[in-house]
Amino acid sequence: MKSINVKRTIIVKTIVTEKFKEEMLDTIKASLNRIELELQQMEFQGKRTLSGLEKQNVKQAVSLRQQLEAEREKRFEAKKRLQNQQQEVSEWQIGDEVIQGTLEGYVDLQIGDSIRSILGSEIVVKDGVVVEIRE
Repeated sequence: MKSINVKRTIIVKTIVTEKFKEEMLDTIKASLNRIELELQQMEFQGKRTLSGLEKQNVKQAVSLRQQLEAEREKRFEAKKRLQNQQQEVSEWQIGDEVIQGTLEGYVDLQIGDSIRSILGSEIVVKDGVVVEIRE
């Protein structure tokens, strides 16, 4: 019988447990703290560098100010995304299934196979342990 080996995307879902939820919130909180420190450091170094540069080369000072503002904006956007993610994780209920990501795998496809079962594959994890494979 003819078959072909095809690559497919496999969805990885995690069953929310108290431990998993706490770990996710701790990771998000650590990332938020890191971004806040980066913003403070940028503010401090930016002021110091700009004050000296403005006296020497106004053009470079303007350019540096724009670069700093762009970097600051990136940090604020990342902070906002993390805050939204933190809110979402806080609303998870114990036992919910949440998508953690995707993997790629290969499968042999033969004539007569159901394409839905092949394309809709999922791996379900609970506290880091695979508990179910859905095809």
